[in-house]
Amino acid sequence: MRKIFFLALISIAFTACEDVVEPSSIIQGEVDQSLFRSNAEAAFNNEGELIIQGSNIDVVTLRVNSNTVGMYEISPNSGNAATYVRDGSSYITNGPNTGGMIEIEEINEQFVTGNFFFEARRNGVGEKLNFSKGVFYQVPFNNAEDPEDIDDEEEDLMNANVNGANFNSFSTNSEVSGDIFSIITVNLNGESIILFFPFPVDTGNYEIGTDEGFSANYSYGETSETAQSGNIEITNFNEDNGTVEGTFSFTTEEGTSVTDGEFIINF
Repeated sequence: MRKIFFLALISIAFTACEDVVEPSSIIQGEVDQSLFRSNAEAAFNNEGELIIQGSNIDVVTLRVNSNTVGMYEISPNSGNAATYVRDGSSYITNGPNTGGMIEIEEINEQFVTGNFFFEARRNGVGEKLNFSKGVFYQVPFNNAEDPEDIDDEEEDLMNANVNGANFNSFSTNSEVSGDIFSIITVNLNGESIILFFPFPVDTGNYEIGTDEGFSANYSYGETSETAQSGNIEITNFNEDNGTVEGTFSFTTEEGTSVTDGEFIINF
């Protein structure tokens, strides 16, 4: 009976995806009934797993232990997983009453297309998050872009060292929400670094935990860590041109050290 119900749930979830608009190079769906949509990239990590990732401050990451067309169940022991990062908290699919499905409909050397849905919990045990009607459509592999498809817009850049090792940022995005500017960068291991500072902001060196509005967060897997001390230095801010540049470093309450951070953002 459980198997029949699960197959019916899959059918309903993927049928709902037919109404979703599908421009190329995007990932989108409904997060707790609110629309999530962003550009996306795909790549294979060092373990040969397929990683599909999109970010618009919130970050969704899909991991599939395959490179062929098919349907792949998300469960703790399947090798397939989904992660959603929101407000510095990680919602993951390896806790109780979590799981979902990823369907790869088409995959080649240039891009991957498919559908997905999942339920995740904050740090695996907390509040539940539901991602439904998920679609990734012609998401390009980050080493296989067609030069004719690349526009003139400058790419956002952000990177750092975490406990002495290169973070190896995969994608970076920024957002202005009221008087707060936030930057998030993620890598293929599902780690993320998020910076927050006031908008607009003057150039200068600001202390995390002392200067109002300046904070940072580091997340990985089931864990989200808040910066206890550190600094964010704004070296350039031009609201007319929509650019902000700077450096950062911080230490979390758990002792993680983030050093040699730098960012160049176009907003």
